[in-house]
This record gives sequence, structure tokens and C-alpha cells, in this order.
Amino acid sequence: MVLESLGAEVTQVESGESCLAQLDKWVPDMLICDISMPELDGYELLRIVRNRPTQKGGNIKAVALTAYAGEQYKTEALNAGFQAYLAKPIDINAIVDTLQSVICNT
Repeated sequence: MVLESLGAEVTQVESGESCLAQLDKWVPDMLICDISMPELDGYELLRIVRNRPTQKGGNIKAVALTAYAGEQYKTEALNAGFQAYLAKPIDINAIVDTLQSVICNT
């Protein structure tokens, strides 16, 4: 709702497999991905995405959004190919600032 209120078009999917199917149809500007998901976790999902061609999302900007807090999880997210990592609970301003940073710096 926050992103939509700022003018973003938001598409939600239920799982990693659903995300891959969506990327076959349309590649958004950014992927915000929970780490803990059914079927594929966020790390595995992004590793798969990074091996796809650009027109199927291979170069999409990606932010990990997770309840797993700590340096270990941050390192794993960045190694999987995420440009940023946010641990829940998250301040709305932190979300907006991080997304703007990823859009502007990558």
C-alpha cells in the first residue's frame, strides 16, 4: 500500500514459482522478495533469476525483505544477488530510502 501510494505499480505473487512465471510475462523495475517463501526460498529464487536472460528478469534490481535479521543473513542475501537487505520490522522511511538508493545506484 505504501508503494502504491507513492505511485508504484505493485504486483504480488504467492511463491517463488509464481514469481518466475510472472517474470516470463513481465519484468518490473524491481523485485522485493521475502526470504522465507514456499517452494523456493528467496535466496534460491534470486539465484535462479540471476541465471535468466535480461528479458526474463536476469538483471532485475532486487531487495531482500525478511524477518531473518543479522549479518549472516545480510551476507547471504547479497551473495545471492540482492542489491539490498532489509530486516523486519521495517520503518516505512527505511523502505523508501532503500528502494530509492537501489534504483539510483545500480
